[in-house]
Amino acid sequence: MKSKFWIAGVLALTCFGCNIGNAPEPMSETDLKSALEKLPAKEQIDYINASPMPAKMKAQRIKEIEDKTGYKAPKTGAPQTPH
Repeated sequence: MKSKFWIAGVLALTCFGCNIGNAPEPMSETDLKSALEKLPAKEQIDYINASPMPAKMKAQRIKEIEDKTGYKAPKTGAPQTPH
């Protein structure tokens, strides 16, 4: 009999602890663009290089950032991370 109460208690605690309403809202596209524009040019380029967008689109976006900021990205195509 005690095991039934124990199982019911565990189930109740599990249900109360799994509240889907606590998940954070995802960033909107405008919020993401705004946050990305606030980053330094190098970090913007690193973010774009790490993204899954096609290479042609990456090159276009990187060129836009280079033209706007004057920063020249390394030609390796991969984010430069310290070792």
